[in-house]
Amino acid sequence: MKIRFLRAAAVLLAAVSIAGSTAAFAGCGDWIEDWLQNDSSQTPGEDNPGEDTDGGEEGGGEDNPGEDTGGGEDNPGEGTDGDEEDPGEEPPEEMPSMPDAPVIADFTAGQSGDFHASHGWTNGGMFNCEWSGTSAVLADGLLSLTVSKGSDRYYGAEYRTYGRGYTFGYYGACMKAAKCSGVVSSLFTYTGPSDGTRWDEIDIEFLGKDTTKVQFNYYVDGVGGHEYLYDLGFDASEEFHEYGFLWQRDRITWYVDGEAVYTVQSDNLPVTDSRIMMNAWNSIGVDDWTGPLDESSLPATAQYKWVRYMAV
Repeated sequence: MKIRFLRAAAVLLAAVSIAGSTAAFAGCGDWIEDWLQNDSSQTPGEDNPGEDTDGGEEGGGEDNPGEDTGGGEDNPGEGTDGDEEDPGEEPPEEMPSMPDAPVIADFTAGQSGDFHASHGWTNGGMFNCEWSGTSAVLADGLLSLTVSKGSDRYYGAEYRTYGRGYTFGYYGACMKAAKCSGVVSSLFTYTGPSDGTRWDEIDIEFLGKDTTKVQFNYYVDGVGGHEYLYDLGFDASEEFHEYGFLWQRDRITWYVDGEAVYTVQSDNLPVTDSRIMMNAWNSIGVDDWTGPLDESSLPATAQYKWVRYMAV
């Protein structure tokens, strides 16, 4: 019992000391406290929750209006139930524990880190909005990404890193999803033709029509079709939770509040250094995936407290 307590306490201290501040983890560190109270003998993420192991989101060409990159060429989720087997992928023996990655953008402290807002252009395709810097607001300890309706168009919001030097490692964000049919909010990595590379992408996406679920997906050289819907057991639009993924050369593992919930193991996964991105956008022509846009629920906002990353 004493050994297990010390081990749990050590993990707790390591987690809350990330970036030298516990404040950034308020509202997203509850899973650590629950795990400690339950006197677990395993580190977060070691238990395999029994989900089928299988393996998104959209990126966009920076300063490249009209280019439909990231999620727009292949329709993520369209015509699928989100949990189909992906041929050629094998289940791993166990899921890896979530790394204690440092915060690289602490929105609770008003720090945007390497991120900036997209502005003045559109992705086209299924994206029925123009990115607006005024729709991405960093204030009062939160980053808010909002979808709204203007006089002649819809506006969405996107935050992306300036740099494209993010590679294998853990990516996570403390966030609340946007709740509105026809709206998608996300955390993902992306690189593509606008960066002079092939299209590689790893996604965490929330479909505003049902925020009790989260969709995981990835693209390799522009080929997606790996959607998986995970039932959260709570409404992601009501409270802040941490969502993340560990990107390794031979597998991707997704986490919710420190628990590994889904993994894909394959020799054909994203390998290209990428940007870290978050966005909120409204769709067109893909109602069977996102649901029809519910204008009565606009403006719809996704909120973020922090983003963290650690290369592994």
